[in-house]
Parts: sequence; structure tokens; C-alpha cells
Amino acid sequence: MSKERKSIIAWIREKDLFKFLCFGIAAFTITAMWLMFEFKDLDSLTAWSLNIWDVIFDNDLGLKDFYSYTSLNLHGVMHQYCQGNYLWLIPLSIWNFPMWVIVNLFDLTVIGNPYCILWSKLYFMGFHVGMAYVSYLICKKLGRQNWASMLLILAAPEILISAEYTGQDEVAYVFCLLLAVYFMLCDKWKWAYLLCVVSVSFCPIMILPVTALILYKEKSVIKIALYEGCLFIPLMLFEFAYRNDEIYQIMKGGYSLERVVEQMFPVSNVQTTMGLVPVSIVLCILVLFFAYTRKSFEGRELLYIVTAIVMIISFLMDNYFYRTFIYVPFLITAVVLNSTMQNMNLFLLTLLTYCRAFWNLTVGVENNMNTLFVLKNSWITQICDYFGSDRYGFYTCRNLAVYIEQSVPAWALWMVAAIAFASAILLMYCNYYKKEKSYELALDHRLSIFAYVLCMPLILGAFWLILI
Repeated sequence: MSKERKSIIAWIREKDLFKFLCFGIAAFTITAMWLMFEFKDLDSLTAWSLNIWDVIFDNDLGLKDFYSYTSLNLHGVMHQYCQGNYLWLIPLSIWNFPMWVIVNLFDLTVIGNPYCILWSKLYFMGFHVGMAYVSYLICKKLGRQNWASMLLILAAPEILISAEYTGQDEVAYVFCLLLAVYFMLCDKWKWAYLLCVVSVSFCPIMILPVTALILYKEKSVIKIALYEGCLFIPLMLFEFAYRNDEIYQIMKGGYSLERVVEQMFPVSNVQTTMGLVPVSIVLCILVLFFAYTRKSFEGRELLYIVTAIVMIISFLMDNYFYRTFIYVPFLITAVVLNSTMQNMNLFLLTLLTYCRAFWNLTVGVENNMNTLFVLKNSWITQICDYFGSDRYGFYTCRNLAVYIEQSVPAWALWMVAAIAFASAILLMYCNYYKKEKSYELALDHRLSIFAYVLCMPLILGAFWLILI
């Protein structure tokens, strides 16, 4: 290597320009996706969050009338009925209160108003950024003060799809679970447990990683039973309050715990002499048993146990394309904490990310990265009009999945899924907390990081090609 090249590399490292470049790309990607998309579910969530204030401040109505009032669909969203309980809507409703005031004062339209939609999307973006910061705090608490966890979470394609593209509540309950882990590391169990209650109230499937936290901390069977029972108090109180609400009782069916179990668990079924057995549940039971048998508290061990549970949920249970990221902040945190094999870890993580991102584009064909869901009446539709593109219309829209299905054979998708699955298993093996591995790869981890950060921009580039 020439002296000039060595001096340039040394200067870049001294000024840390690589870090600024990567964070700049991540910030640009988040901002671009915030400004580009208006998914149909986001419209519905925004409308329902405003409906809560409508019934609260209406003299003739109250929260008891929320479901009947929402069924009127005054905002004209795609979903006429709010399915399931609205506990997960409360934080979004609080965030959107200023919007509700302004909309009512000036008689503004919400759906189709880009400013209202962008304000609502900031809520989900906040949880995305919050997960990155909490991951950094966990790494710092466990003695690994490293900016990489923040960057990797900010640039994660699966989180970007969930938060900045679709605007889903998954980011809220995953953030609560991650923050609960941090509070446990800080020996603040009361705050951690409160966050666990919130997480389970928002999504009952979170009972699995939350149970792992409880079993890791508590060994008394009676106390475990009490902790587990109290997790469902908000849900039980809600069920009691709306026990006679006909619309709620009908519409909750698709989002009940029973329905979630029926839909998610059979994906990993295997035939045995006792009939079909879901491998996911068997593995979860083994991990929970492992958590209960731990005798001393160790931070990386706790994180590894929770990561194992969410990996099982993400890889062995049925998840829609915007719900596949649940494992991401936990796995990234565990990977960054392992300082002995950065090159191998980050290569495997990047390989996993690209395979998952590519495979996820073929899931939810009608909705995933569809040109129909660009931000309405905004700069992006004006650009389309300027170039003579009408692909943001209902009958003229396009999505990446169609192009992938037309150009990629089925066996290639199987290979991508197999590589992703193998990468996930290898990452769990290489980062087992009690055994620092010495396997290393002759590839600078910075190259892997840079490739990782470019994953979502490449997808956005392909999206613009089919949009224009």
C-alpha cells in the first residue's frame, strides 16, 4: 500500500468520517421514508386515534361509544372497524392531540393531508430512534460503549418497513420490551415490570419474552404466578368494560390471543407420534426452563435469553411483512456486545439482513413496497405528475414483489430463506454469552457495516424505478 493511501486512510479514521458517512446515510434513509409513504393502516390508526378525542369531548358520547363511533368511518379510511382493544392506540392518541385540536379549529381534512400524516408518522419514528438509543444504553451498561448498535438499528430495513413505511404499533411494544431489559440491568424491576405490562397489553404474544424476564428474576412459583397474572390486568379490565359492546366482541376475533396462537404457532408444526407439534413452542419452553434455572444475574445472559425467544417468534412463527423485525434490536445489541469477532458477526448480520429484506419483499404482495402507498397530495405525487407517471393510482400501482416473482425462480427464494435461517443460527451460536469464540473473518467489519447501511437505500432506488 502506498504512503499516500495509508495517510488518507489514517486521516479518515482520525476524523471518524466513516461514522459520519454511515449515520448520514441512515438519517437520509429514515427521513426519505418518512416523507415518501402513507400506508393504509397508518391512515386508519391516525383516524382512530382522533376518534378517541371525539368521543371524550362529545357531551353525548364517551369512550364506551368508541367502537360504534369508529364504525361510522367519518374519515373515510380503508378499515371501517377498529379490530381488537384500543389500548395500543392511547399513546398515539396522546401524540395526535395537537392535530385533533387544529383539525377541529380549522375544519381540516386528515386523510389526504400530508402534514397530518407526517405528524402522525413522527410518533413511530420516535420509537425507532428510541430503540436505537436504548440499545446504546444497554451496551454502555454492559461495558461496551459503541456507536455501532445505534447505527445498525437506525438503518435496519425491517424496522424501517414497519415504522417509516407502514406505521405499525410493533415499534411501540418492542421498544417497551427493550427498555424493560435495560431497567432490569439497572436493577429497577418495578419500572421493568410496568413496561412488561404495557408491552403485553399492546400485543399478547409478548408474554413469551416477558415470561423469560420474570423466570430469570424470580424463582418462587407463587410470585411467578402473581407476576404472570398481573400482566393481563389491563386486558381483563378492558374486556370487562366492553363485554356488552357488540361491535367490539365481533371485531376482536381476528386479534384475540386465541386467534394469534392459531395463526402464528402452526407454521413450525412437525408430525410426531403424538400428532402435530409446533417446534416454536417446544423451543420456547426449553428457553424458559433455561431462564428459570439460572442462579445468578448476568446482563449478557439475560439479553441472550430474550434474544433467543424473539428469534423464535421471528423465524418460526407466522408474521406479516411489517412484523418480522421483532428480533432485530435484541440481536444487534447482543452482536455489538461481542468484541472478539466483529468481522464475522457483522458479515453474518449483513448477510442475514439482505436475505431477510429480499425475502420480505415477496411477502404481503399487495401491500409491501407498493407505489399506491406514497404520500398523497405531496411532493412525491408532484414528481410523478411531472414525469407523467400515474403509478400511485389505485388501478395503476406497482410493487416490487411482482417484479421479483417474474424474474427470480422459486428455488432462489428458498435459498435466500435458507441462508437467512442459517445466518441467524450462526449468530446465536457465535454470540453465546458464556463462550467467547475466536472465529474471525478476513474481511474488515467496516465494509460489512457500509453494505448493511446501504441495504434500504438500494430497495428505495428499485422502488423509484418502478414508480417513475
